[in-house]
Amino acid sequence: MVVGTESRAAVLELLFDGYPLSLLTGTCSLSELETHLRSIREVMVPDDTHALFRFQDGKVTQALFPVISPEQGGLVLGPLLGWYVLDACRKCHTLLSSDRKNKSGQLRFDKRLVSALDARLFVHTVAAQIRDTDSTLLNGLSPCEIESQIQQRLEKGESFGLDLRADLSLYCVLSFQFPEGFERMPPFSEALRYRENGKESFGMALDQVSSEVWDEWDARLAMEETK
Repeated sequence: MVVGTESRAAVLELLFDGYPLSLLTGTCSLSELETHLRSIREVMVPDDTHALFRFQDGKVTQALFPVISPEQGGLVLGPLLGWYVLDACRKCHTLLSSDRKNKSGQLRFDKRLVSALDARLFVHTVAAQIRDTDSTLLNGLSPCEIESQIQQRLEKGESFGLDLRADLSLYCVLSFQFPEGFERMPPFSEALRYRENGKESFGMALDQVSSEVWDEWDARLAMEETK
């Protein structure tokens, strides 16, 4: 959404009322802005190829703004003075021009930035996997609660020594499916010690659990539900 100075206060009020808007501020013409946005649709990545830069997606810009360098941030802004986006928890993320003379050149995301951006977007990848597993698991939670709870569970998974993305995602899915503290009970407690048991991952350890053990787990769950 693009607005003039006279409308900015009204739009900011809408923005902070929770509307999913990005606010771009500047003194350039709409034609100049359109040309600039077209110029940043693709970004150079570490292997010297071009990738689509989804700046229209608020999740991407929310993740990007805190970790982008001033130089590359200037290239994202171009003729703009500021770019504002509100996240699911109503925190405003901003990218501001420091001198109004943003550099021209090729927008490039180096390995550090790509890794940081990927890590910050991982929570949304996990949310999608949870929904794919069972569309009801996140019912009743607001977007902010979903992101916050997933982030907390990712950190908890890391505290158990999980470091592979697939394992962390799997742990999060399981944590929404099963009662709190499930990881302290077999077969999950043993699977978390996969390195000690010569397994390559948490997921692989669970794949090798016998049907008899899973039957015992199902029986335990059924018993808990009747209490």
